[in-house]
Amino acid sequence: MKALVTGGTGFVGRYLTRRLCSLGWHCRLLVRATSALEGLEELENVEFWQGDLTRPDTLDGIANTADYVFHLAAEGHIAAVGDDA
Repeated sequence: MKALVTGGTGFVGRYLTRRLCSLGWHCRLLVRATSALEGLEELENVEFWQGDLTRPDTLDGIANTADYVFHLAAEGHIAAVGDDA
């Protein structure tokens, strides 16, 4: 199986990617130029697609071979949520 994972370098995305790879899946991760890839680079069957959800021109063809899409990307970060949320 082939999966596209947006947010694959985030907290949940890292766990999902590791699990899918352990099951033999090929994972294409959408990553930004500034994404931290530590812990993911050594995984087999991982492909990094540099792009940005806010820039559609960087996404052309990203899901062409995907059987499944796991959309975990978010605009903000959970640490940015205040107590009054």
